[in-house]
Amino acid sequence: MEFKEDEEVKLNFKRGSVWSLGGRLFLSFPLFSYKFLSVAEEEFGKRVWELFYEELKKAAEEHAYFFLDSAPVSKKILEEKPSLEEVFKFVVSLLHVYGLGIPRIEKNELPKGEAAVFLENSPFASEYFEKVGKSSRPVCTYISAVLAGFATAIYGKPIDCVEMKCRAMSVDECEFRVFPESMRLNYEFFRSS
Repeated sequence: MEFKEDEEVKLNFKRGSVWSLGGRLFLSFPLFSYKFLSVAEEEFGKRVWELFYEELKKAAEEHAYFFLDSAPVSKKILEEKPSLEEVFKFVVSLLHVYGLGIPRIEKNELPKGEAAVFLENSPFASEYFEKVGKSSRPVCTYISAVLAGFATAIYGKPIDCVEMKCRAMSVDECEFRVFPESMRLNYEFFRSS
């Protein structure tokens, strides 16, 4: 299969995808990401997870600016001058559109406090649980980074996110906390390095 420079192509598989943007091919397989990071952790320590998160967060923030500025649906919504909370709700709802689970927000005190986001059917957690079994830690770092990157773009302030509970840990759904970067040391994920 050949891709043109400006063509966007996405092929979906049961648990992952292959897609091309600008002629570059990307692979996204949840279990591969987790296994790769687990091996890297053995070699380089727990800091690997935070570095992975930081790189994904930057990429998500860049994508958010592009998406919010140029996507026709986003432009239409933003023309109505919604509150930041409504924009955050819209962006969280996109998790479902992109096949990352079924989200709901239980509280949102951003940008000064926390938001609690719950997610059913995370492909990362489901894949891990089905193929490996129960995890001792959350595995949806990718989703945490996406939420943090988009929230940073929406609120115009550094925002972070951490997964508190994960379906891969044998709970009913994944639970994320989205919060100002100034609160990051309140969460074990950011204290592990």
